Amino acid sequence: MFNKNINLITLLLFCFINNIFSDVPVDNFESYLSDSELQNIWEWTDVSIGDQTTITLNASGGADSTQALQLDFSFSDGQVNPTGYTGGLVNNDNHEDWSGNDSIRVWLKATSTGDSLQYIQLAVHEGNYNVGFSSWGDKMRSAKVYISDLDSSGEYVSLAFSDFEDYGGFGGPHDNGTLELDDIRSIFVFSRYDGTASGGSSSVLVDDIIVSGGSSMVRYPYLQNVTQTSIKVLWGSWDSVGKLFYGSS
Repeated sequence: MFNKNINLITLLLFCFINNIFSDVPVDNFESYLSDSELQNIWEWTDVSIGDQTTITLNASGGADSTQALQLDFSFSDGQVNPTGYTGGLVNNDNHEDWSGNDSIRVWLKATSTGDSLQYIQLAVHEGNYNVGFSSWGDKMRSAKVYISDLDSSGEYVSLAFSDFEDYGGFGGPHDNGTLELDDIRSIFVFSRYDGTASGGSSSVLVDDIIVSGGSSMVRYPYLQNVTQTSIKVLWGSWDSVGKLFYGSS
């Protein structure tokens, strides 16, 4: 038992330290001073089908009462597969290398009215950075996160890249149906409903978007009896301003 405990402690320390240096913060929304600053970065806000999509900066609605992006979407009776979204470039260089990571973690809190099976997805667009901005690749979106399944107080959700699916592309040399993490150009948040709608709306709070290499750690057999608190510490990571993020299993 003593040796097993030592091995567990060593594993936890190794994985915790590894996660600190491998995680890639995308946005924690703390740097924005106004709605307009947020909208300048998350610049693509619209509906593909629906009535209206808006984004605003919520000053205290995020994780630990911090700032968050608030996405509000509404749709009407008879609309098919209504979708509202917001998105932007991952950085000013139009490119981010997420190689070596296996998931994206995000804090979500949401409410909805009308049709009950509304859900949230994250999406990324990639291409071929080395041959220029015009050579785009695939559009890939995550598994569905149903609003009704979320904790009403908000929670961290980990979305494995292995579950992302192709939903189109731009016809460039990397438009091949495979998510290529070495060249991520943009990120999106979708609020959606499948089928013919009766009408409804959603309000989604988004905070602490982090690309992570740690979602597979909980498969290690020694972790089967570790407490939830330990798992949260195991997934911990620091952002550029020293804030500790964590995800739960």
